[in-house]
Amino acid sequence: FYLRVAGTFSEKITPTLVSTGFFHRWAASFGNVSAVLLGFTAMLAIISTALFRHVSARFYKYYTMFMVTSFLFTFLYDGWFNRVLNLQSPVTVTLPLIELAAGLGVIANIQYCRVLLAGGVTPRGQRVTLQVLTGLAVLAASLAVLDPWTFALANHLMFFLSPVILLILALRRLGDGLPQVAPVCAALLCLVVGLSVANYTFVFPIRISETSSVLEVMLMRPATYSYALAIIGEALFMMLAISTLLRAMRQEHTVAESETETLR
Repeated sequence: FYLRVAGTFSEKITPTLVSTGFFHRWAASFGNVSAVLLGFTAMLAIISTALFRHVSARFYKYYTMFMVTSFLFTFLYDGWFNRVLNLQSPVTVTLPLIELAAGLGVIANIQYCRVLLAGGVTPRGQRVTLQVLTGLAVLAASLAVLDPWTFALANHLMFFLSPVILLILALRRLGDGLPQVAPVCAALLCLVVGLSVANYTFVFPIRISETSSVLEVMLMRPATYSYALAIIGEALFMMLAISTLLRAMRQEHTVAESETETLR
């Protein structure tokens, strides 16, 4: 009854009987995956913030924003807010905050891809697409925060569809001589594949068969870990993309200084 009220795919749900001990081991394993994701996103957010002092903030502020929103989304969605602070906040409070974190993550993802793909002669179609994507992401996030029960689906669709569109834009720029484009494509591919697996197995869940292994049950529920792998994979490759771009800019600066000195 509760699942029907929450609006999930009730006809897809299969009741599962587990012992108390198995349930605790299963919950602990899921908690470990969530804790790893929390620690990873927090660490990268701190590292990228520290780098603000050494490079232009425009290369890292959106990346840091994405890490912070990913941390907050996991912190709220997986119940760490209640466990850590020992507070039982109502769903009418936590759900809009979850939608806000998801929406801000989509916006940050679009913006740092815009910065990384802006080298050379940027095609007009790419600029227009990014502007439209940003507008749609802001609209979807705003509506979802105001009324999550009515407009959350639009926010979740943007969370999945925007990386797909960004990946297409990045693939179209592979031959433009921008060294950071390849890791950007790898990052977005990690995100798209991970979210695809999570969404597909949520709508069409794998049947959980009889087993005494928590690991087997985790593997039968890919949504448990595919989102974490998607965020971790994208974050690592995006950090590589930003580092590659900064290295190329530093090399260009060194060459320019050398040429200036020669002209003098």
